[in-house]
Amino acid sequence: MRVSAPGLAGLVKAFVRPPVQRQAGYVVLKHQVSSGEFAHQHALVVGGSRGLGEIVVKLLCAGGAHVKFTYHRGQEDAARLCDEIVSSGGSADYLQLDVLQSDWCSVMTELGKWRPTHLYFFATPFISACATGVFNSDLFNKFCAYYVHGFANLIAQLAPLGLKHVLYPSSVFIDEVPSKMCEYAAAKAAGEMLCAFLRKTHKAMIIQCPRLPRLATDQTVSLLKVNNADPVPVILSTLRSFPAPKLAPEVLL
Repeated sequence: MRVSAPGLAGLVKAFVRPPVQRQAGYVVLKHQVSSGEFAHQHALVVGGSRGLGEIVVKLLCAGGAHVKFTYHRGQEDAARLCDEIVSSGGSADYLQLDVLQSDWCSVMTELGKWRPTHLYFFATPFISACATGVFNSDLFNKFCAYYVHGFANLIAQLAPLGLKHVLYPSSVFIDEVPSKMCEYAAAKAAGEMLCAFLRKTHKAMIIQCPRLPRLATDQTVSLLKVNNADPVPVILSTLRSFPAPKLAPEVLL
């Protein structure tokens, strides 16, 4: 909007802030899974208070999994999510976890005798872009702190407890290499290499790192129109890709 007045002239630019990306409610998601579909899982969802991790928590709880999820700073979000699930007949619990600086002794104490069989890793910093054609080492290191160092430390703590299945979400940005997201893509690629290494060192552990498309979350909200896919069918398909435990054959009498 151009403005002019005696002694004043200029151009005013204004933007509408995109609304917060709300994820599907627990009651809605309950109808997309069978009640005992994930009942064999003791699932720890790291970064489960918002975004994709929130969807994972809701779907797993709806499918009967024993779920604990973590938050870093969003205690109110974690409490809201837990209340939503419990008030609708589900069960979940949450705890605080900073994958960069956690006091692992206190975390293990809080877990008590509960041992996770499945880990879903959605811890992430704010995903910011950088200047086109410039590689920002500080930004790359920030991503690696979560996607490589934090993840490796978490596996080191949980592997001795009997962890069997791990979901490490990667990104199609590794294939696309966006001009402003090289640091993010490179850190995710390093995370995939770490997963390959961990498969060799933990041969009994199933580690999956699917390259997820751009999904609708707070991290992908933009002033410009972009194609963000519905995260629910993508996440549900990913959860179902884990092999269920083999049941003992029935004994014929």
